[in-house]
Amino acid sequence: MEFVLPDSVPVLEGPQVDCPLVSPGMAGERKKQRAVEYFVRNRVAIFIDVLLGALYKARPQDPIAWLLEMLVKKRAYFTEDEDTDVKALNQLHLETENKAIREYASTWKIPFLIDELLCDMLLQEPEEPETFTLSWLRWNHSSFISRHFENSKLPSL
Repeated sequence: MEFVLPDSVPVLEGPQVDCPLVSPGMAGERKKQRAVEYFVRNRVAIFIDVLLGALYKARPQDPIAWLLEMLVKKRAYFTEDEDTDVKALNQLHLETENKAIREYASTWKIPFLIDELLCDMLLQEPEEPETFTLSWLRWNHSSFISRHFENSKLPSL
């Protein structure tokens, strides 16, 4: 049975991204299982949690440029940390409930950015998600802004 979302759902507003979890081809369950295995094997969820936690804590004027700078300066932080502090991750989830952080994420379209990044990551399944993210952000910075912001004008906080 195929699950279809109605067009009136606000989350569906904006450009559509082809994601391997919903694209035709391999059976849906097998595709989902493959994605989960990839994310677990390469610790993608932990990497994204740490990255978003730092971003939401700093709330920079240009989040994509800030993410690029952080990835260049602190790549070892993401690759060498084998023991993730679960309390810190739980605290991140509590902090993301903060209204100011939700407004920041909405203003800068952070959920769209992460969605596009993860879909492309699933398509290519890179062995080093941190390096892939750095390259992806460099290549997609301008196109993301032009797709999601009117007249390519960045919002001001």
